[in-house]
Amino acid sequence: MAVYNPGTSFIFTSPFSLARTIRGVTRPHKGVDFGAAPGTPIPAAGNGKVVFKRFNPNGYGYYVILEHRNSDGEFIHTIYAHLR
Repeated sequence: MAVYNPGTSFIFTSPFSLARTIRGVTRPHKGVDFGAAPGTPIPAAGNGKVVFKRFNPNGYGYYVILEHRNSDGEFIHTIYAHLR
């Protein structure tokens, strides 16, 4: 499967992995990470609304959760983390 690229101002920094080791701890990384300069607009995975926003000092930093509906009308949530 090809890696999604949100645009030329983003750099792919971390893949999905069921066993990623950071600081000597191995655990799943259930998403993909892209880096960009502070202030870069972030494209959403699709039309939706912000349903949650918070700061988490233990991992995500500033993050938001968007709620979308798929073609069957079911809700899907996407998270955008490590924001400034």
